[in-house]
Amino acid sequence: MVISRENSSNELFIYLNSNELNGSSFEEEVFTHPSLKNLKISLFSLEKKIDYLDEAVFAPFLSNGNGNSIWIGNNQALDCDDCRSAWICKSNKSDQMRKAFVGEAKCIDGRDFTDCQNNFLRCK
Repeated sequence: MVISRENSSNELFIYLNSNELNGSSFEEEVFTHPSLKNLKISLFSLEKKIDYLDEAVFAPFLSNGNGNSIWIGNNQALDCDDCRSAWICKSNKSDQMRKAFVGEAKCIDGRDFTDCQNNFLRCK
């Protein structure tokens, strides 16, 4: 993992590369700690072992109003039927959250991760 911060800006770039992270590797508040509240954070290149995005971790990160974003790339591990990621489509802020995903953000079966018309249909 590499963390980079532009000297004169309030932007923080976190590169999650070459690691063993999976969907349950992230603790709540890891990206929303009070020390990060004035920073715009961009997460890059989530590894191919991450099969879902935990709502308790990523929903507050994407909805905090700082313009945070996630660049997933061509992940090919995210499961578009895993209800643990359904919050992306079910939230009252789902449009805002889906726009925060940058890059290809594809699922195991090749579907676009943010395609709420076709994903998470069996999730309540």
